[in-house]
Amino acid sequence: MEVNLSTSSSVSMKEEMDRVPIIQTLAELLMKNVDRISLTDLYLAYPVLKSRHCPRIFPQLIRDHILNSWEKVRELVNSAVYSVETLLLLGEDKSSSIVQDTIQWIKQQELEDGGWHWLPKQKLQAGVESEVWITSAVYNLLTSVNEANQTYLNRLREYLCHSLEKIPEDVKGWSRLAYVRTALLILKDPEFDFSAKTKAEKYLSKAVEELKIQQLPSGGWVGAEKTKQGGIFQTALVLDTLIQAGLDPNDKSVKRGFTFIVQRMDKLLHAKQGGVLIQALSIFANSLLQLKIID
Repeated sequence: MEVNLSTSSSVSMKEEMDRVPIIQTLAELLMKNVDRISLTDLYLAYPVLKSRHCPRIFPQLIRDHILNSWEKVRELVNSAVYSVETLLLLGEDKSSSIVQDTIQWIKQQELEDGGWHWLPKQKLQAGVESEVWITSAVYNLLTSVNEANQTYLNRLREYLCHSLEKIPEDVKGWSRLAYVRTALLILKDPEFDFSAKTKAEKYLSKAVEELKIQQLPSGGWVGAEKTKQGGIFQTALVLDTLIQAGLDPNDKSVKRGFTFIVQRMDKLLHAKQGGVLIQALSIFANSLLQLKIID
């Protein structure tokens, strides 16, 4: 399916995307393979759950899948985080034992540097450092359920702020974008102080400009080695990050990124469970929802 986004308005973009069953396709794919959805991939369901086109049976299927897989929740920290986050999105009470017990386990996985690794502490070798992407996810979860005092949360904020000052030079692709999203978290959260926000804003401004420069003539962004002409997954991820950063559909980079993905829509609509294309489909759906291009 090839759609031409030739005009500059989000209205025309909405008209084009209204003809493409993004949410319906994602929902059908997830429902067909619900037993195969990894708990670390539960975020794939978020756009469907947030859409008015969410099938009536979809929420219960996802909830049942989580509960039926509960013995795996604590295998990884991100499994636990996404499981609780999804249950809350499904309407689970914050004070329920299933939420509270899992959050307490997550808090126990904090490392000495004030952050988290996606592996539980017992599976880590000595000296392993925390990773910013999962620490940000834990922070978002804890603040959403008010399940930590300010002293505890200030320690997390200190880690997140410090992470922007010591980004490894060899961090690229998806991992690099995690730092961009951390800067966005700092800017949007009123609890971070002025100094932290100033540093985050400076980093974000530079990062956004770098992403724009890295955009290929095709409108896409390079992901893996085999996607030197532009990868659908990486492009969807960068595009979503730029939108989260406040760029609108009329921004030149955003528009070119949309065109790149829409021109490859047939591949997205034929995504398979377990591959990067279903991740791209979910991320792109999230971007469209964020911009209110679809509902």
